[in-house]
Amino acid sequence: MAKEYGVADKVIFTGLTTNVGKMLNLLDVFFFPSNFEGLPIVLIEAQANGLPVVTAKHLPNARILDNYDNSLSLNDSLEDWADKILSVRDHRELDTEKVKQLIEQNGYEIDSATKQLEKLFVE
Repeated sequence: MAKEYGVADKVIFTGLTTNVGKMLNLLDVFFFPSNFEGLPIVLIEAQANGLPVVTAKHLPNARILDNYDNSLSLNDSLEDWADKILSVRDHRELDTEKVKQLIEQNGYEIDSATKQLEKLFVE
């Protein structure tokens, strides 16, 4: 498919990986234009790794860094999405301590998340 769209030289298909953090560290921006997500773990992982994210506006609970709101409507133009991604990439100013605090405050650090999952399975 990448060849078909002329982007084969810009896309890497890695296959299965067990080290998500290592892969996320290779990125400049995490682009997530999902139409629906229950609990977007990958988006939380990206933010936890300090990546700026560009998401669909209708996923407000998916962003733990609300002061870095880089969301657009899925109805916005492709040019708007491209401009937002480039802007976020070029103005990457995340405060890693603030990121850690927000992760903890929102219950996404490992201890709280594990307890929440255990509670779901017990019920």
